[in-house]
Amino acid sequence: MIARFCTALLLLVALGASPALASIQQDGFGVPQGAGTAVANEALGEITFEWTATPFTAFLEFTSLTSFDLFLDSFVSNGAANDVTGYTFDLLDSPGGSAVLRYTNETNFANSSVPPVQGNTNLFGLPGATNGSNPVAEANPLTPLLTGFSAGSYRLGVYDSAAPNTATAGFRIAESATAQVPEAVSGMIWVMGALLVGGVSRFRTK
Repeated sequence: MIARFCTALLLLVALGASPALASIQQDGFGVPQGAGTAVANEALGEITFEWTATPFTAFLEFTSLTSFDLFLDSFVSNGAANDVTGYTFDLLDSPGGSAVLRYTNETNFANSSVPPVQGNTNLFGLPGATNGSNPVAEANPLTPLLTGFSAGSYRLGVYDSAAPNTATAGFRIAESATAQVPEAVSGMIWVMGALLVGGVSRFRTK
């Protein structure tokens, strides 16, 4: 019986720690600079950028009907350890509309890009990459790049100035706060823990 409680407890923790998928509706995309693609899997909330020549600028616009966090699930490149790529994230006034707010403002890395990506950006790269004092994120399917976005229309952009000149970056939109154990699950874990302690106590008294 104790083994069953432990198994169920681990299952609940795993379910609570996995970010839930959030479907999106693609509103538009573009590759105004370089050679590559920007593709969305709407049902899974996945957005993938792939490029084979730089400088590279691409974007994809989408609408989410739920609140969400932004993840970088994967990044594969032919670049050196410290090569970095910029990403931009904008709130739009309507599906496929104009940007009203940019959330990525850690560096001006994309000043040499072209609209609508041009301007301030955050950075990502291979594990261990650095860029002076600027933060550089790495792919991690459990830790979001940006969090706490409301339902609405957004534009995700990528800019690479030179290297890596061949790469694939996989982003994902996941429902907000699901990376934390939900309150209901926490309650169940507390109850199951109490039952487990009680079971151990009864076992010892026999």
